[in-house]
Amino acid sequence: MSVADRLKQIRQQAQLSQEELAKRLYVTRQTISRWETGTREPSLSALTDIAKIYQISINELLGGELIVKKKKLNGFAILGLVVFNLAFLGTVGFLLAFVLFTMYFLGTMSLVSTVIGIYQMIFPSTFQTVDMAMNYPWLILLLPIFGILILIGAVYLTKFLTRYGYRYFKYSLSKSYYEVS
Repeated sequence: MSVADRLKQIRQQAQLSQEELAKRLYVTRQTISRWETGTREPSLSALTDIAKIYQISINELLGGELIVKKKKLNGFAILGLVVFNLAFLGTVGFLLAFVLFTMYFLGTMSLVSTVIGIYQMIFPSTFQTVDMAMNYPWLILLLPIFGILILIGAVYLTKFLTRYGYRYFKYSLSKSYYEVS
């Protein structure tokens, strides 16, 4: 079986489309197609990356005999992972949660204060805030902008932390195993 046929066969066994594999390798779908039709040959670094994605050796990728490797859990790695994550990431996580809560709170309260200020300008009362709304009308324009910017920042920070936190835990767990032939 040729390298091109083998690449296509393994990709299909892994139930990946050419587009999905291309995204993981940071190449175009057309490049994957060229490799699988035999028009072009993948470089050694590309073969190494493909083998890592499929979790097989380059020998297996190129059609050599299948070597079955078992993975065993490394107890010390899990213990270290738990201790490190509880001690360091627990502290950092608490601080980040506090920062995010503060950002969401400030953003929301800026929007709420604007609504209250507008309401009090329309329906005046005896409260001191009416004077603030009347004396500082630019504040009614500035507060929602401030609030929206803080909320946008909080959403982006939440997405960033979620994405990289997931990748960190996935990587950490993958390093908690060792291979046994």
